[in-house]
Amino acid sequence: MAKGKKTGGRDFAPGNSGKPKGAKDKQPRRAKASVVRHLAEYIENHPDELQDAIKRGLESANPTTFLALAADHLDGRPVQKVQLGGEDGGPIKVTFGGRYRPEADA
Repeated sequence: MAKGKKTGGRDFAPGNSGKPKGAKDKQPRRAKASVVRHLAEYIENHPDELQDAIKRGLESANPTTFLALAADHLDGRPVQKVQLGGEDGGPIKVTFGGRYRPEADA
């Protein structure tokens, strides 16, 4: 057994994620595009297999999971809308402790 404190890969200095500047993606964009191109070509030549796979997914025990995975992989995950302000673009109201009293804002 190793002596000393086990860090579990968390031994980088604060502010240093461990990924060197300029490091490339593990899966280059060209490789991803190539896979998509070959898959599209395969589907075009074997549409019956695609229909069977979709049918099996929809008839599975959890079709909602199948639909979510299919949508994520076909079109990419949708961008989430994030609201960075309060109602109508105003400030965000924050209260600490007790109840919110609108008359205290006046």
